[in-house]
Parts: sequence; structure tokens; C-alpha cells
Amino acid sequence: MNSTRRPSSLRFCLVIFIALVVLPDTSVHAQTLNTDWWHTAGGSVSAMVPSTDGSVIYMAGSFNYIGPVVTYGALLDLELGQPTLGLPMPNGTVECSVPDGAGGWYIGGVFSEVGGEARSKVAHIDANGALNSWQVDVGDGTMMSLFLDGSTLYMSGTFITVAGETRSGVAAVNAMTGALLPFAPVLGDAFFPRAKAMAVVGSTLIMGGKFGSVNGVQRNYLAAVDKVTGELASWNPNPSSEVFAMRLSEDGGTVHIGGSFTTIASQSRTRTAAFNTSTFSLLPWTVAASSAVRAMDIEGDIMVLGGEFTTLGGLPRENLGAVDLPTGSVLDWVADTDEDVLAVALHDNVVHVGGDFTEIGGMVRRHIAAVDMTSSAVTDWDPVSGSDIYTLTVSGSKIFAGGWYTSIGGKVRNKLMAMDPVTGRPTDWDAGAVNDYGSISDLALSPDGQVLYGSGSFNEMIGGQQRKHLVALDVNTALALPWGPRPDQQVSQIELSPDGSVLYAAGYFSAVDGVQRSSLAAFNADPQQTELLPWDPNCTAGSVVTMALSSDGSTLYVGGSFRADNSTIGGQPRDRIAALSTSMNTNNATAWTAPLAGPVAIGTSTAMVYSLLLDPTGENLYIGGHFQSAEGHTVSGEPRDALAAVSTITGAALPWNPGANDRISELKWSGHGELMITGVFEGAGAIGGQDRQGFAYVDPVSGVVGPFSATFNFGGYGIDAEEFGDLLILSGFFAEVNGQVRLSLAAFNLPPTAVLEHLGSGSYQVRPNPTADELWLPTLSEARTVEVLDALGRSVIRTNYQPVVHLGKLPTGPYFLQVRDQSGQLIMNSKVIVER
Repeated sequence: MNSTRRPSSLRFCLVIFIALVVLPDTSVHAQTLNTDWWHTAGGSVSAMVPSTDGSVIYMAGSFNYIGPVVTYGALLDLELGQPTLGLPMPNGTVECSVPDGAGGWYIGGVFSEVGGEARSKVAHIDANGALNSWQVDVGDGTMMSLFLDGSTLYMSGTFITVAGETRSGVAAVNAMTGALLPFAPVLGDAFFPRAKAMAVVGSTLIMGGKFGSVNGVQRNYLAAVDKVTGELASWNPNPSSEVFAMRLSEDGGTVHIGGSFTTIASQSRTRTAAFNTSTFSLLPWTVAASSAVRAMDIEGDIMVLGGEFTTLGGLPRENLGAVDLPTGSVLDWVADTDEDVLAVALHDNVVHVGGDFTEIGGMVRRHIAAVDMTSSAVTDWDPVSGSDIYTLTVSGSKIFAGGWYTSIGGKVRNKLMAMDPVTGRPTDWDAGAVNDYGSISDLALSPDGQVLYGSGSFNEMIGGQQRKHLVALDVNTALALPWGPRPDQQVSQIELSPDGSVLYAAGYFSAVDGVQRSSLAAFNADPQQTELLPWDPNCTAGSVVTMALSSDGSTLYVGGSFRADNSTIGGQPRDRIAALSTSMNTNNATAWTAPLAGPVAIGTSTAMVYSLLLDPTGENLYIGGHFQSAEGHTVSGEPRDALAAVSTITGAALPWNPGANDRISELKWSGHGELMITGVFEGAGAIGGQDRQGFAYVDPVSGVVGPFSATFNFGGYGIDAEEFGDLLILSGFFAEVNGQVRLSLAAFNLPPTAVLEHLGSGSYQVRPNPTADELWLPTLSEARTVEVLDALGRSVIRTNYQPVVHLGKLPTGPYFLQVRDQSGQLIMNSKVIVER
């Protein structure tokens, strides 16, 4: 479904466009990111459609989570589980943390900033989450573990310098001042040697991790050094593999080790071991784990272990288990997870668990959970994280959770959700898709707003019913309705007839419920029944992925990869674009043609049409896709680059030719009658000769690119866009927008806008008036210049005629907007009041 918004027909009078020299725009970045809007994790948003009353925005895609922008580290309330919002956030993964003894935490990882202030790999936050001025300059690498001993903070990781001095994988700093201490043992004989776990016993620091030597002397994976001088101790337990976890008993008499080893101190110990801290002798205590133990914590006589094992002490335990410390017996306490446990924190008879799991104890919990140690029941504490948790440490009434996530404290929403456009948060509406694979690629809302149709690549329970590639949901209950056709492959797009009685589907399928339908099908849209209609254009090769239906419902324009040289559609050969009669069941291609001709592919990517959009008059069809004139592609005989427009009357290419340097994903109308274009384009001259990445506003007559610009990271690009008042919502493949973390979904506050409306008989009026920033002008073929005069008649803005006049730099007061033709004759004069 290409659009639910339609612009005023004023902007679409047929004119012959004469190119104008447009002065450089200085307001490209006037828009701001909306900080209230949540973002997604687990996948992207592919489709958006507003409810009929505008109270919610239905969204679909491949996501499985929606939550606030809280990156890599958060303080969670131990009772409620909600993160404290508005705190300074690290800009990279947090791997480790340790309480500072005063209610705050030291944290370490791969970040370079916290809250926009430089903090290299380690930082100190107070009990309220505020960033402390304390800082240590750690060189390249990752901070893997921290241990606080009095006024000394021990640090280990893959770094080789600290405070400009050489430190090989381990260092110590003053916990109050951050000053580097002389302590400097050298970890070696491994790729990026480091200690993953540390503990201080008396005058000794025990280190476990991945290394083969300390101070040039062979020590595999576990060693002890003097905690002041760094001198290597004679103790050499020599485990057979890595050490990941270490905990001291509460009386300090025993140090427990966890990892992937199977022997230690020349004795068999399967991934756990214990040493007496007075003699450093191996104790008989052991609990065999079937695979690596990665996390440990102790409270009283109970130890909780987490990792990637399936058995513990010979008993079935999936990644999480509890042990009686005095005996080493595995407790009758079961809270299995579906994936690895990477962090555990025991506190007041409750264990908080973090990792990459999505289920624990049979309950849905994404990456973080709490389990009662008496009953093994998963508690209601459910912060919900967008991705993996690596460290959990308790201090006072808060628990610090660090990891790889960009959001925590959100909601599980799988492939479908309803967003409140005011709060930027999901409503309680939840269709409850169950799988983490597949996606919903398109949405269509019935004219009465009561039924939401979805299409995609899914085959799972949605809305409580099994559905395959198509689904209809009751918008009031989020439950699936009886309507449920089953195409054999993905449905890319759906389109409802104007009266909502017929639903058209396009995609990669070849049959529906066992009946042959090649890439196109039509259904009775009555949600209480499933009826495949006899309409069958039969695309014999290639595929149809986009559609645009005429306003009277009589003609369906389709685009895709089908070609005239090897296929027919509607009984006729057509090149990637066709017009089909909806009143004829077969042989229904109309005589109209607008071929996208040229090579089959651009490199390894198929050349095709991805999006079609009709203007309100129905006389112009806009085309977006993957085609380039340099490769020999033409639309209706004219060279075009990724974008084109043709007449629906003659099929001839229109002069409109902004061009883009890469694939176009979607075309939609903005609230002001501009085209909103998303795609893979980027760089200098990316679209309409302008530098834009993934999204642009483009005038539908002149092809002039609007001032809005957003920058995505790592070659990110846009998939879909929707406007809701002064809010623009973009979805796509990106992790940052304009340098700020936004995963796949971002909302922008657009500048306050006004429109110059035609009142008839050559009279125009600005609405609303007063205004503040942008004034959108209608398309006038005779217009050549636009000028804004202040109350004294002085010219404050003068430029060639263009779609938008920016008033943002003008002070409060009355102004006059004047438009003149080529001869200088005044053709429009309207009063504008600017109000700040």
C-alpha cells in the first residue's frame, strides 16, 4: 500500500517546468530528532499506516521489541524494573561493572563517551546515575573486567596503554582520583591477552581469563600476583582452558572459578573448581557443567551459575542452575533459559539474570529477568532489553545492567504494533506474533478503520491464529479474523479497492491455497470469510512487487521484474510496468504501456520497479526502483535514473526527472503535496543533484529536492516514511541518525509550517497565520521570483521561485510575500505574520 495521504490537487496542475537556479538552502538541518519516540530492536519497520481517527499508527516489519533510547548501560529499579531515563549514556558496549561502595558504579567496555563527555573504556557513575568527573585514559581495546579493593580499582582488558603508559592487559588506578598506579604485570602469549575475572585475597590479586604467560613466565588462564607490585606468585593451577568467572565465598576462605576448562591443578574439574585462599590448594568441591560456565554469584550458602551448559552436576539444567555451597549438590531449583546466561546477581533471595535468552522458566523474558530462589518462579520484574546483557551488579535499591543493547525498559512487540503518535510509545494493542524470523512487509486498513490487513513472509501464529503470508486483524481486539488465504510464498504488497470490498496481493507466490496464481491475486476482503476471486493476470515469469490502484478502482498499475522478452502479464508482454483491468478476469492487460526497458540486472541486482504512486488527478504515475540510464535503462524511451513519471493517459514519460544514484524503496505523499522518497541513495548528487541519504522530499512537478536531510550511519538507508502533522517518521536499516542512536526507527519534529492557499480569482492566503518557520507555495508555471518584505518595505528574503520559503531567521512581525513573473509583474501579494 503506497499511501493513505493525498495532497491538494492545487500542486498537480499540468505545467511545463522550466528549470530555475535555486539559491543554496541554509536550513537543511532545521529538523530535530524527537527524543520521546521509542525505537525498535531485532529488525526494521517496513510499513506504517495511521488509524482512521489518527489516534494510533500501525507499524509492521521484522522487529521484536520497541523501547526507549537507553544505550548500553542503565540503572534499573530493583522493585519495578524500570530504567531511570535521562541519564548519561555510554556510546558503546558495557562489558563489566562493579559497585563503588558509595551507591554508584565503575563501568567498563568499548565506549569512548558517556553522556557526550569523553570517557575511554571506563567511567564512574554515582548513585543517581550522574557521570562523575573521574576519568582514566585507556588506549585502544576493550575493558573486560573490574575489581574494587579499597581505594584501588583493578582493570583488565585488551588494552596496551593506560594514561599514556604501557600496560599489557591489566592495570590499577586510584579509585578516587583515577591516577595510574605502578602495578603493571604483563599478560602475554595469547591473542589480545586479558583477565575476564579478578578477585583480591589478602595481598594477592587472582586473575583468570585468556593468557599464556604473566611477566614472561608460563601461566595458562589463571594466575596470582602481588596486588601492589604485580610480582608473579608461584601458584600455577594451569587450567586446560579459559576462565570466565570468579567469586569469593562470603567469608573469603574460598575462591570459586568457572570457565571452559576440564582439568585444573592436574586434577579433573569440569568447568568449575574451588581453591582455599589461605593455602591456594585445590579443594574437593566441584560441580560438573556440560559446557562453559560464564557467570557466578554467591549469597549465603547458595551459588548461582550461568553459562551455556545443558547439565549441571549430572542433572538437566539449561544455562542456569543453583548449588549448595557446603556440599556442592545441585539444588532442586530449575529456571532454564533458551539461550546463554552471561550475568547473574544474587540479592535478597532473588537472582537477576542477564544474557541473550528470550525465555526463562517457561516465561517470555528478553535478555533480563529475575527468579525467586525459594520457588524458582520467574518474578514479574521484567525490564525487557532490546539485546544481550553482559553485566549485572546491585547497589542500594538499583541494579546496573550493562550490555550490547540500545534500549531497555521497553515492550515485546513482534512484527506488529500500534504506536501513539503523541507519546511515541506503543499502545497495549498487541497481535502477538510468535516467531523471531520472517516479517510483515505491508499493511492496509479497511475504509471503516476496523480491519487491518497485513502481508509478508511470515508463517506463524498471529492474533491467536496460524496465518501464512496474509492476515486480517480486528483493530479493537488485535485478534485474527476468519479471513486467511495461504499463498505459497511471500506477499510483498497489498492494495484495497476504494470501497474496501476487494484486496489485491502482489509478491513472489505461484499459488494460493493450492490454486494457481502467479505473483498477483485478488480476494474478497470480507474479513469473515476467505474467498479467492477469479481475477488472474497470470504473470508468467518474473514477479510483481508493487501496485497502484486508480481512484475508481478500474485499473491496477503494477510493477516488478517481469519483462516483455520472456513473459506476459494480463496476456500481454510488458516491461516491468503494466496496467491491468480489474473488471476482466484474464487477458486483462490494457493497451496502455510505459515500459522500463534495459538490462536484466545492475551488477548482481535485478533491475526492477519497487514502488508506484498515482497523483490525485490519476493522470500521472510516479515510478521508483532499481534502474540507471548509464546501464541503458529507459522509461517510455527516456533515460531515467531510479525515478520517473509517466502519463496514465498516453504512457509518455513526463519531464520530471530528479534522478537518484541507487535504488528507490518507496514513494509516498507528504502533507504538503511533496513526494517523500526512501531508498538506498546517498552521497553527493544522490537525488535531484543534492546530497541526501536514504530519504528526501521532492517536488512532484519541478523535481526540486526539499531542504530536509538526515544522515544515517554505516551506509544506512530508508524503507518507509509517514507524516503526522509536524512529525516525520522514518524507518530503515540504520543504527544512528544525525549522530544519535536510533535503531531502525526515528521520528523528527518538523519546523512549524504554513501553506499559501488559493482562494480563487487570483487571491491567496497564508494558513495558519501567524506562522513561524516554513511557508509552502503552490506550483505556478508563470512564477519566477519570490520576495519577502518587512513592514518598512525592505527586502529581507529574495530568491528564485521554489516550493518552500524559510522564515526561521526573521524576527516577530508582519511581512509581505510577493511573487513575480518573468517580466517582473506582480502576480501574488499576501500578508505573512511571523510569531516567535
